Amino acid sequence: MFSYPGAVWSAVLSRDEKYILIAGEDRSAQIWDVTTGNLHKQLNGHADSIWSATYSPDGRMIATASEDRTVRIWDADTGQILVVLEGHSGPVRTVAFSPDGSSVVTAGLDEVAVVHSIEPANWFSLGCHYLQTLRNHPDAPEMALKEIFEKCKTSANPIQHGMQRTIN
Repeated sequence: MFSYPGAVWSAVLSRDEKYILIAGEDRSAQIWDVTTGNLHKQLNGHADSIWSATYSPDGRMIATASEDRTVRIWDADTGQILVVLEGHSGPVRTVAFSPDGSSVVTAGLDEVAVVHSIEPANWFSLGCHYLQTLRNHPDAPEMALKEIFEKCKTSANPIQHGMQRTIN
């Protein structure tokens, strides 16, 4: 059993199933060793509760989404913050990596989802905003996030650095 100081709102196994990533109301994410049951790393930096935490497809990064209106990308090995993503006007409730790990999509209570490039060479937000109300989506937010990735990938005009694009 893994102990967390407060309500747990997110728990996920690493791809190799060696670690469990737990996050919640105490503003930290914790990485626990599944075999030993010991705390491996604690990720501190958010100013409020963490609603969602996940590993990148290759397991090298962790993304956390918080009530503090930010998403943080962490180095999974060192626990260091790589980048803080902003752009939401309300709490961020979910974060998901693209299948190739080059982007994350975030969705929050501000009824907006944003796709961010997380390639280290260009830490910037693509601004691919999904303006449909996520609360009205029948399978929100996970299904809506999958649709956002597909719409961003298949849009007629590619998204360029710093350019915002509305998804209809």
